[in-house]
Amino acid sequence: NSPGRTITGNDNSPAAMATELGKYKQKVYRAVGSNWYPKVNNSFQVLGVGIVHVQFTIHSDGTVETKVLDAGNSSMQMLLSISINSIREAAPYDTFPPGMVKELINQGGDGSSYTDDFTFSIY
Repeated sequence: NSPGRTITGNDNSPAAMATELGKYKQKVYRAVGSNWYPKVNNSFQVLGVGIVHVQFTIHSDGTVETKVLDAGNSSMQMLLSISINSIREAAPYDTFPPGMVKELINQGGDGSSYTDDFTFSIY
């Protein structure tokens, strides 16, 4: 069993991916991953094994805010820092397409932002 590194998000089902919001989430996932994976690979020898969980809110103008949901134990501080920075450094994200704004409103929001989360794992 070789060591691994993963990012997981919510609802990656084919039906979800066919929506404007689903397509946007995939772009966010790729943008964060393109920052996160190289940073983790460069620091892999000093990273502890574990999980951190970070919530983020992207606003319609592409700005982002992050909130730590689970910081893991004290050995996870470097992973947490890499993970938060990977989300922030990918900003600004694309502005929301009109279809996505409608989806967010249909889900009970006002269309000005959406909140999601990623779990970042080293195992």
